[in-house]
Amino acid sequence: YAFNHPDSCTEFVCSNAQEMSTEVMKQHIELYVNDFSLSLGKEGKSAVKQMHDFSVKNGLIEPSNLKLFL
Repeated sequence: YAFNHPDSCTEFVCSNAQEMSTEVMKQHIELYVNDFSLSLGKEGKSAVKQMHDFSVKNGLIEPSNLKLFL
């Protein structure tokens, strides 16, 4: 829905945004709302696993069973 109606969330974004410039808000949405929002796919799942493994290795998080999520 959001991809087909990008202006539908403008009011919500404005009420939660620290930067009030409409152009900056649109840039943030375009950066973070993308094809990975619909499906991580193989590339996205690999990235999540790499971040998980790095974080565990460096003591940032406890190991978890990613298979439950990926």
